[in-house]
Amino acid sequence: MPTGLEIIVDGGTSGNTITGPAAVRSWPGYRLRLDVPADQTLDGEPMQFCHWSHSASAENTIVTPGDNKAYLAVFAQADEACPALDLEELYLPIITP
Repeated sequence: MPTGLEIIVDGGTSGNTITGPAAVRSWPGYRLRLDVPADQTLDGEPMQFCHWSHSASAENTIVTPGDNKAYLAVFAQADEACPALDLEELYLPIITP
């Protein structure tokens, strides 16, 4: 799992950009906005966002579940086809209190 790719959590106007892998603490029922910045590179290679593990687009909103849950942002090199869920994943566990 690579480190260095970014996601935006609970964007607001400026967003909270975090570099993965990372964990985010939230509380059950909270609507949490997730987004993936465009034009990212990893080790000098351009990367493309493919999808979230819950089949969502780059910008989406989840409702924090009652139990801990992990969301994966799936990436591939820009000149490669997007994988199912097994290449360049950014692990984002949502941790509830």
